[in-house]
Amino acid sequence: EIPTIILTGTADLADAVEAINEAKVFGFYTKPCPTVLLADGILEALKMPETASVRPGNPSEQLSPAAFNLLPLGIFVADQNANVEFMNDRAAKLIAQKDGLLLNTKGVLRADHTNLTNALHQAIFNACTPGSDKSEDIALSLSRTSGKRDLSVFIASSRYDDAAQHAQRAMIFVTDPEQPVEPSEKVLREMF
Repeated sequence: EIPTIILTGTADLADAVEAINEAKVFGFYTKPCPTVLLADGILEALKMPETASVRPGNPSEQLSPAAFNLLPLGIFVADQNANVEFMNDRAAKLIAQKDGLLLNTKGVLRADHTNLTNALHQAIFNACTPGSDKSEDIALSLSRTSGKRDLSVFIASSRYDDAAQHAQRAMIFVTDPEQPVEPSEKVLREMF
């Protein structure tokens, strides 16, 4: 239940994703890290309300990340400020490409271009606003600096109302047309 921050010089993005998703690490910083950024992270961790711990062996808590990793698209869960609280493996791979979608040092999801970042953030904010008439699902196309085909992004409200916070989370689904989903040979054999 104690907020944990990791400061390391030897980790990669996969380690960060695993630490955030599996170990529930509050912050993950890589060296060299500006002192101001680390201090801000510590202050944010100190402001966290105490949360009830999840009972060990809770099936839904263990199943969800594994189930999300089976899907052929990137999935992010973010708060109204676009702070990423969860991402599946495919989403982490998209972030690692640094082409179309990025994650800044504070864990905020953004696009390659400012105008697209603004549209992404507005859509996330709207999805997280309970009862908002603007909280409908939104689709965006995010261009990429590499010149590859645009990422397709679909943003929807989690429709989960946290009674304590009165805030919802945005579910962000991303598909990359450059990586088509192909069924395995085994699946095709079983189908036919």
